Amino acid sequence: MRAQDKRKSDFLIRLFIVSSVLGVAVSYHKVYLFHILGLVIFVRFILVTLMKKKLTCPRLPTKYHYMFYFIFVWYFLSILWSWYRLYSIIYMVYIISGTFLALVVIYYIGKDKNRLFEVFSALGFIVICMIIYCFLEIFTTFRLPHSPYGAEMRVTAGFYGNMNNLSVVMTIVLPFMIFANKKIFIKYIGILSVFVIIISNESRACILAVASMLIIYKILYRKDIKHRYMSLKNALFFLLVILLLFFGGFLYDYQKVLNPFRNSYIAFSRYVNISEVEGYDSVGIRKQLIINGLVAFRKSHGLGIGGGASKYIQEQFSNTRGVLSMHNFWIELLVEGGAIFFVIFILWYLKLFINLYLVAYRYRGEKEGYLGAATSLALLGFFPAAASASSVIYLLPMWVLLGFCVAVLNVTDCRANVLSK
Repeated sequence: MRAQDKRKSDFLIRLFIVSSVLGVAVSYHKVYLFHILGLVIFVRFILVTLMKKKLTCPRLPTKYHYMFYFIFVWYFLSILWSWYRLYSIIYMVYIISGTFLALVVIYYIGKDKNRLFEVFSALGFIVICMIIYCFLEIFTTFRLPHSPYGAEMRVTAGFYGNMNNLSVVMTIVLPFMIFANKKIFIKYIGILSVFVIIISNESRACILAVASMLIIYKILYRKDIKHRYMSLKNALFFLLVILLLFFGGFLYDYQKVLNPFRNSYIAFSRYVNISEVEGYDSVGIRKQLIINGLVAFRKSHGLGIGGGASKYIQEQFSNTRGVLSMHNFWIELLVEGGAIFFVIFILWYLKLFINLYLVAYRYRGEKEGYLGAATSLALLGFFPAAASASSVIYLLPMWVLLGFCVAVLNVTDCRANVLSK
């Protein structure tokens, strides 16, 4: 009976993790399958704890997961000094959902290598299903009920109801395709699919993120990896030819393929020149949002204005055409969380990347090495891509990525300790 209960528990947790990627695809109004399963798991955890009369959590080999407790505590305390407490309380719902998801991923996998690969396989299956659905949205009139775009629009929101959110997720997914050297068909079809989705949505920050990842891949990763089939140069040429032919047959206008790249470069040039705010287009409004946030940050003396309170700041300035979300995750962390929180989070993020990068080379040619390489490159790609969405704090796949990164380090650290004995 206990074994059967354990199987049911494992299935429930895996379904919960997978549901975070499904997003609004399985939902009723604003209630997702993720919320229901999360509540069930939380209640079950409380009941088990009460029955045992003690709180039991598995001991993990690393301390990276402490960051998620810190995030929860810091944002909870920030309600005290928040510039608008109601928004901060609402924001805590996102923080609770995200940190809970990340911790479930971490504690469920623990030090178990098999669970790590099982969770990865389950997530990979859902991602493949989502990519297939994205192509149906782009090239047919098929739409799920949650899709905000009409059949005449050749864009896709995937399972998220928003083009930019989907593009950020595809940016996270791309490295897992790039390093799939043992599955060449999946590797190149996957890379091509991600390119098609991001370019169709014309997500400029994500296009730049993808370009950055390809360059970093060549510089940091490729030099010590065996070239089994083709060089990166030939691979990129191969993808470019297919991409142009693919779009050429459908759009009848190659200019529409090149526009996203040109627009991304122009947008980036304007975006980084923060001293000049011109126009009320997407880039102009995003720059104004950042300026408003930094003004408020300075007035807070570096403490931060509280989680979610940047919305209140934009309402007060009233110069962003009704756009209230910060549209830059890193500025959002700085403005709302404050300088202390921002520095701690960035240092944790960098340490996470460095150690995953080392895992990629320590376990070269093994599954752990593949996950180390893919997750570390995903962290790098996510850095610029996070500026694409209005806010990624409620983008559940981000929390899955962070939790999965910690899980990879826990598994590899445990294995290293065993081998050293």
